[in-house]
Amino acid sequence: MTDLVSLRIEGGIAKLSATGLELVPWFARRGVVIKWENVMCVSPIPFTTRVGGHWETFRGEPVTPTNLGKQLKFYAFQVGLNDRSNVLASASLFERMWLLVSVWLKPLYVEEDKPHSVYGCVELTLRKRWVRKNGPSLLLALDLMERHSKFEHLG
Repeated sequence: MTDLVSLRIEGGIAKLSATGLELVPWFARRGVVIKWENVMCVSPIPFTTRVGGHWETFRGEPVTPTNLGKQLKFYAFQVGLNDRSNVLASASLFERMWLLVSVWLKPLYVEEDKPHSVYGCVELTLRKRWVRKNGPSLLLALDLMERHSKFEHLG
């Protein structure tokens, strides 16, 4: 898996590529791969959309490397999964524990606030210092996620 962009997240790294994303715990060299086919949707926090040739938050603030380094706060990506058991099947015991406590692999809740038996969600909480110094990488991640999934609100 050749990564195009790596995001520093709480507890590790999220590597994005043309085939999917790999979640690597801080204590390992390789991690759990989630193929784009298993990604239902992505919800950036704050919610962000492409307007013309650039990205804007729901408040109309442009997402630029300069803004990310100064006043704009960018927190996380919530990734909706078509099958969370598919993610767990390829994970070792330590990776499963990490998935449950660091990226919060959990069921996706549907109507009437009931957990879905198959759908899942992970939250990739970005490290604040990394975001301030790596605005271009975050913009590349937004482009890549938009190319391979749709953006929707999960929460």
